[in-house]
Amino acid sequence: LKGLNGIIQKRSRCLGRLSIPLMPIVIIDERYRLRSNTYLEALRVCLQCVLLVIPFTILAAFVSELFYGERFWVLPFRLYEDAFGPLEDLRALKAPLLDRRRFEQPGNLWRRFVFPVDTIIGHLQVRCFQLFNGISGMAWEGHIALRIFIWSGGFFIVNQIAMLLQNLLFKHISFWSYKFRTVWPITYGRVLKMYVGTLPEQCLILEQLAFAHEAFGRELSPAVEAEVKRETAARRKQDEAETRPQQELEATVYGNQTQTTAPISENMPMT
Repeated sequence: LKGLNGIIQKRSRCLGRLSIPLMPIVIIDERYRLRSNTYLEALRVCLQCVLLVIPFTILAAFVSELFYGERFWVLPFRLYEDAFGPLEDLRALKAPLLDRRRFEQPGNLWRRFVFPVDTIIGHLQVRCFQLFNGISGMAWEGHIALRIFIWSGGFFIVNQIAMLLQNLLFKHISFWSYKFRTVWPITYGRVLKMYVGTLPEQCLILEQLAFAHEAFGRELSPAVEAEVKRETAARRKQDEAETRPQQELEATVYGNQTQTTAPISENMPMT
């Protein structure tokens, strides 16, 4: 188990980027051994993310049916209609507007979040509704230059929010993964062994297959085993090339220090 933790920690020190055309950037350790087709490797990472999201999707479907009485795939449309009006207006390219009277109707899913107008929060909600309706009206029906400005600003804000949520998501995943690994190391090892030992080779990146082979003794196909050996040798050469200049610099500095200290020791007076 200590060897397993050492291998895991050695593989989780630094992060790089593995990108796919027309798709978000995938965060990955830059020292991972990858197949020659890195695009397919990135797609494998995305596929694993989808597989990990499936249990949460099932949980969300259960919560949607239990608390809202709607199917999971219907709930987003219901939330939109209760907030902005019928979907037919969106298809007709009409500006989505927030109407407080719609929120106060019985059965509206947003009704529990609406406060009375005579309260501070309720008054602030009214002002926010008015601000949103004004911006929405200008974005859909204003001058063309104003539309371009508002839509460009909206896309920029949405992009910044998406990047912030992505960073928070990766931080939380790293934190809870570390807590899981340190608090329940035996359970973590069993779950990890089941994960990298059960999924087919085409669903795992080369580093995961190499890790499964080194840590758990998973049998690899001849083609994958040859790729692992080739990438391991290439990584070893790269590491040696990176560490050699540092060793030469340390040797040079040590040699200079010995040369400068030697005359001083020779010229010291004898007592």
